[in-house]
Amino acid sequence: MRLSKLLIFFVIIQVLFIPIIFDNIGIKVSCLYSEDENKEKDSVSLKPKYGLTLSFGENFYDADFRNLPGVPNCCPKFSSGSGFGYSFGVLYDFYLAERQYLELRGEIVKFDGLLKTIETTNGIIDGKSAEVSFEHIIDAKLTSLGINGLYSNTFYENLSGHAGLRIGFPLTGTYKQKEEIVKPADKGTFLDGTRLRNQNSGNIPELNGLQISVNLGLSYELPLNRKRWLFLVPELFYGYNFTNLVKEVNWNLHYLRLG
Repeated sequence: MRLSKLLIFFVIIQVLFIPIIFDNIGIKVSCLYSEDENKEKDSVSLKPKYGLTLSFGENFYDADFRNLPGVPNCCPKFSSGSGFGYSFGVLYDFYLAERQYLELRGEIVKFDGLLKTIETTNGIIDGKSAEVSFEHIIDAKLTSLGINGLYSNTFYENLSGHAGLRIGFPLTGTYKQKEEIVKPADKGTFLDGTRLRNQNSGNIPELNGLQISVNLGLSYELPLNRKRWLFLVPELFYGYNFTNLVKEVNWNLHYLRLG
């Protein structure tokens, strides 16, 4: 439900912000729509293109670790998480053939997300044995600068498929973590008399300096003028990271973007 609401919101944002592709030629004045103009349009469509990108989506974490390097944590295991992400940047297209082209993108991407695990055990509450639940949380904020190379093929009218690799480099990586007693909701404390422990925050230690991912996507070009040098291009991309976010820690991500 959360993802479907986000997709509806992204479609609205897409219309408002309009990621646009421009051709690298200027507007030519013409009063008549002729056969020569058709030839000119075909020539224009094969010219290199450049533009701006803006997308929003969901990040998904796959994990198998207990704690960040050097950071105390009593969690038995973090296994999954998710969070809101977005990206923005520039792109450049150049054609290999009439319906095939290569696309280069330089983008800044947010890979934020929340890792959460509920641990349930027995404890002593008011002198009696009772079920106690602890919530372990790591709230991660990650920003990456990357170069994305895509092979693209327009296989049906203005609909194109894309496949390629992204090489990214972390710009920032911070975290906040805590462990909290969540059941019972109004009773029980740790030895220090509080319901929170292992609170910590700072830069993520041993952040991986290189991120490699594969990207697959679809896009559809909507011409905004008759000369076809201005386009609105809605797109949907899925990406999977091959490298861990932190060295020697099983913590990976994949993501879905609509732009």
